[in-house]
Amino acid sequence: MSRRLLVLAVVISAIAAGSAHAATLVVDVGGSGDYTAIQPALDAAADGDTVLVMPGTYTGADNKNLDFDGTNVELRSSDGAASTIIDCENNARAFALLPGDAGPTTTIEGFTLAEGNHNAGGVVYCWNSSPAFIDCVFSDSHGTYGGVLYICESTASFTGCVFTGNTSAHGGGAQIELASPTFTNCEFTSNTSSGEAGAVDCIRGASPTFTGCTFSDNTATTHGGGIRCYDHSSPSVTDCDFIDNRAFGQGGGAFCDRASSPTLTNCLFQDNTGIIGGGMSCLGNSSPVVTNCTFSGNSRGGVYADFSSPTFDGCSFLDNAAKHGAGAYCYESASTFTDCIFFRNYASGTNSNGGGLVCDLADIAVTNCTFSDNGADEGGGSVHCWNSDPVLTNCIIAFSTSGPALDCEEGTENPTLICCDLFGNAGGDWVGCIADQSGISNNLSADPLFCDRPSRDFTIDAASPCAVAQSPVCGLIGALDVGCDSPVEAKSWSSIKAMYR
Repeated sequence: MSRRLLVLAVVISAIAAGSAHAATLVVDVGGSGDYTAIQPALDAAADGDTVLVMPGTYTGADNKNLDFDGTNVELRSSDGAASTIIDCENNARAFALLPGDAGPTTTIEGFTLAEGNHNAGGVVYCWNSSPAFIDCVFSDSHGTYGGVLYICESTASFTGCVFTGNTSAHGGGAQIELASPTFTNCEFTSNTSSGEAGAVDCIRGASPTFTGCTFSDNTATTHGGGIRCYDHSSPSVTDCDFIDNRAFGQGGGAFCDRASSPTLTNCLFQDNTGIIGGGMSCLGNSSPVVTNCTFSGNSRGGVYADFSSPTFDGCSFLDNAAKHGAGAYCYESASTFTDCIFFRNYASGTNSNGGGLVCDLADIAVTNCTFSDNGADEGGGSVHCWNSDPVLTNCIIAFSTSGPALDCEEGTENPTLICCDLFGNAGGDWVGCIADQSGISNNLSADPLFCDRPSRDFTIDAASPCAVAQSPVCGLIGALDVGCDSPVEAKSWSSIKAMYR
């Protein structure tokens, strides 16, 4: 035999030996398996083994505070989470994973983990261990720091998991500290915090990743009904929905503070509520980057920014309500809005203002944005400025249902509009503090010819004065380009009003 063939034979023999070594250890609470409890099976398992758990409810000391002692084991149920329950009986965790306890390919799959109770992580304590949880349900558990999870210095992963009905003082579902776990296609629903973060609390440099997750019906007594980002935390949140979350402080959907910089992409914030910033609130030198997100139907405003520098690109603010800045309110914040749509936001109540946007001591930049059908009981149907000099470039402000297009209050001396189209606003277009900017800097007042405004289609007709073809100097005006080409007759504002009588 040649040397090459000899080496190949040795490799094949080693692989075969490894495969032969892998075993399946069966746990059945009824006694028909190799073990009746989970921990003895884990103690007997070696790297590569599978511990297969039959349906049933597993209680008692040998089914709590489970660990893997550094082995790479697959722990899974035979029939899924609905029929395989680890019940911690409200006096322990399910898993206590310290440094080195869980190997890099340790997997826990297909369990309901319920009635956990511990100070840090009611169900799972994960410090410097990084297991993978798949298709698990975490329910009805409590921990002071993380109702279900406390994760520190870990890259644990959670796929297809559900967190429901859990409670905590800090993170009803989870508290994540100095860690970068991943959550994919997970649900956080009906979790509650007596302090901050109804579902997930990210603190001290935490940088988790959430993809395709849903946060719904979670409640925080203070801030962050869905998620809180605190103290230099930077979670990445993509394709996630925040729906019907509540905070009795700020940020019904999401809250960030103390120099946190979350990245939110393609997310929906809908029907959330908070004292301020029903959709999202950021303060304390935070700098969230928000791209292609929708803030819809939130109470107390879509977004509130306080001493922060958020960036919004391609976002939509729809049907939000507040007393001030129903779409967005920026206070002493260097905020930027690019390619955004503000539609049918309304500020109501005594001294209410800024249906679409309020800039308060904030010199913000608004570029290629479209405002339509926003209103306020008093000042600024779409935009209200107080002690601020915003710059609006290539924007459309049209059809405000009440109030002028842009309203200035005390201390606003020089708002700047460039290549902007203001048209059909109930309280006037180029009036008040911006009356002298009509017709200069390529500003105009003409029907933008939206393709289907009632259906929220703010693309413009090919004949629109805001289209590039008719606006060669400014380029595109508004958030969206040409989307239709129909024989549309431009109407005067008086004829438009007549249509709604």
